[in-house]
Amino acid sequence: FLRDQLHQTVEEAEIAQLHRRASHWFDQNQLTTEAIRHMLATDDHPAAARPAAPVIMDARAGGEVTTVTGWLDMLPDTLVHSRPRLALGQAWAIVIFNEWNRLEAWIPIIEQGLASLETSSGPDQAALESMKGELAALRAMLVGNQGQAQRAIQLCLEALERLPKENVTVHSIISMTLGNAYELAGDFDRAVQCLSRALEMSKTIDGVTILLPVVNNLGRIHEE
Repeated sequence: FLRDQLHQTVEEAEIAQLHRRASHWFDQNQLTTEAIRHMLATDDHPAAARPAAPVIMDARAGGEVTTVTGWLDMLPDTLVHSRPRLALGQAWAIVIFNEWNRLEAWIPIIEQGLASLETSSGPDQAALESMKGELAALRAMLVGNQGQAQRAIQLCLEALERLPKENVTVHSIISMTLGNAYELAGDFDRAVQCLSRALEMSKTIDGVTILLPVVNNLGRIHEE
């Protein structure tokens, strides 16, 4: 009722401006979901994506996978596909649910988005390299799940070279993936080293979705 009354008494442009102000306030107070909802009400989808992009990975690592998926589901598919940062966020959420067929479908989408950025005035080189590192990490997880230990190791090492050290979230995921690949290859000493490193990093970021599988994998190796 109140929403209908508002539309009857206030011009559409004024309503849109109110939503923008509300979105800004929620964004400033780290209430990302509400910030996105209000910006979507203005039909300004690129602006709606802006609050989500910087926090997707940390939210995902902290166990807020449903929240991240909810943010991305509110955005048009064409926008998510065209923004590598958003597409990477979707892919990481898919990993949590072990939906490897879906992940395989997202990798070329991310590749295309990154290729487009390279030919445009997109992010700086450091940001581009970081996203390429995430893509290599996703590929490593995919081929590792397919039993390709050596290829997974190569991709993990490539990802580590590309990613900045301050990206602790993805570094911890890569260390976990590298540990799993070494275990698959029968190199248990290196597997334990990598998994232990992933465990320590995940503790610094409250990365529950990383910490739990790492502990489980370490326990399995020690049993062997």
